[in-house]
Amino acid sequence: MTSNIDISIDRVYYIFMMNLESAVITFGATFAGVILSFSFWFGGSYLIKWLENRKTLKSMMREIQDEMQFNIAELDISMGYVQKSLSGGDVPLIIPRLRHLATSYAVSSGKLRLIRSIRKQRIVGYTATTCEEYNHFVDNTERLLAILLLREDGLTWVKHRLEGFAEHIKECKSLLQDFLIKLQNKNLSEDEIK
Repeated sequence: MTSNIDISIDRVYYIFMMNLESAVITFGATFAGVILSFSFWFGGSYLIKWLENRKTLKSMMREIQDEMQFNIAELDISMGYVQKSLSGGDVPLIIPRLRHLATSYAVSSGKLRLIRSIRKQRIVGYTATTCEEYNHFVDNTERLLAILLLREDGLTWVKHRLEGFAEHIKECKSLLQDFLIKLQNKNLSEDEIK
């Protein structure tokens, strides 16, 4: 009788071990599948976010540089108007403004953080501020020119204001050209801040 019991215990032990082995394999495979799918999900979402940020950075930098080049060309046109007025032509009452949508958007939206160089971040911020300040100067100049043209001795003051405006255009253009060169520089060191 004991041999039957021994055989049945051995058999039960064998069946139990087979079931345990099968259960461990099933659990291990399920656990590995869950970990693997989580890794793919997390890694995939990280990769997608990284690619989106990279695409956003490239397009933002391209838009900012295009805007700066446009503004430099706009300053040349404005300088032509001023030079023509100083040489006896009509006084411009409407002066073109500088664009600063891309730089202002980069600053206000927080997308500026995508630029790794702190120096380039500052350059974009300074560019937005420079364009806004220039546009305020243009607004004030237009109002002042309109008022001065109504006065009898206004042409003397108009010439003085236009000469000051020409100097402001030169300074602004020089600043924007310097910013554009530094922004296009791939190896811009952080310690060259003036």
